[in-house]
Amino acid sequence: MEGIYRLLDGKGKERKILEAIERTGSLKGAADLLGVSYKTIWNYVTRINGIFGVRIVETKVGGEEGGGAYLTEEGKELLRALDDIGKGLGKLLRIMGEKPERKTIEKLLRRYMVRTSARNQFVGRVIRIKRGMVNAQIEVETEEGEVLTATITLDSLDTLGIKEGTEVYLLIKATLVIIGEDKGLKLSARNSIPATVKEIIKGPVNSEVILETDKGAELVSIITNQAAEELKLKPGKRARAIFKASHVIVGV
Repeated sequence: MEGIYRLLDGKGKERKILEAIERTGSLKGAADLLGVSYKTIWNYVTRINGIFGVRIVETKVGGEEGGGAYLTEEGKELLRALDDIGKGLGKLLRIMGEKPERKTIEKLLRRYMVRTSARNQFVGRVIRIKRGMVNAQIEVETEEGEVLTATITLDSLDTLGIKEGTEVYLLIKATLVIIGEDKGLKLSARNSIPATVKEIIKGPVNSEVILETDKGAELVSIITNQAAEELKLKPGKRARAIFKASHVIVGV
């Protein structure tokens, strides 16, 4: 619940960042306004989009100015709802009952309660389950339309009450996402998703690579600078995001 209250009382960094983006129209402008680095703003934006499961902020890549950025309709509605419920969670519940058109916000805020260190977070529904002797392989269609595969134990499957049609959360650490060339690769990894490099943030040793899949989902990968150079990664280059089914954490 702490995450929700931080948004409601206006002290959370996420809310301030959303307001700064709406005011300035760019990530760099928001960074300058708040006195933080561009990378800090980018990290929060990717995390916010991942946590809520829908695009709250839409970005456009663009040179020295950091590109343009704007709040989507969901993002604007989220801020409006937060303004409406600034006096407390009780008012939120009353608004949900009085204004049916804002029921989507209840879902967004509920997702915000899931706070983890995993950079890649998806929401979807189980479309297929294959049981083995010890483990189960589940296929999940995310809200963006990607079909991801996860492997969990039969005990976890039963404990979590996962069945076909169950809504689940998928978490994948950025360090476990491998980037490969978008060619005829044959791999044992069950998840191999065609994508386009959207942004590269280079650090002293590693690079943070943001990929946009063909269906509009975002995936973050952390690889060495040497690997990024060898793959000649740059915005617009085609690539594949690759990760094992056993590296996908499933939650409900």
